[in-house]
Order: sequence, then C-alpha cells, then structure tokens
Amino acid sequence: MQLLLYGVLLTFVVFAALAVAFLRDILSAIIAFAGFSFGVAIVYILLRAPDVALTEAAVGAGVTT
Repeated sequence: MQLLLYGVLLTFVVFAALAVAFLRDILSAIIAFAGFSFGVAIVYILLRAPDVALTEAAVGAGVTT
C-alpha cells in the first residue's frame, strides 16, 4: 500500500513539473508550480525530513509563487 502511495505521489510530481515546463499561461504555470512544490514537500515528509519539507512548503509554495 505504501509503495502505491509513493508511486502515485512521484507520478504527480513528475506531471506537475512537466506542466510547469510546457504551460504558456503564466498563471497556470504558477498554480502548477505550487502543486509541484506541495508534492515535493509531501515526499520530504514521507522521507522523514520535516525540516526540509517545511522549508520547501514555505519557499516553494509561499514565497516563490
């Protein structure tokens, strides 16, 4: 079950990164980047690195977008 969760989450992160790269509309790209950053923060939580996850969530989703 946990392996399925990792697979779904990593697939989401890859597709969000591709969406950021290929979207032409700046607002859509920003929203996709916020989703990417949130996904990566969840990956860091699952890897038991809460300090890195908090930094990623604050910088990636908060400050950058």
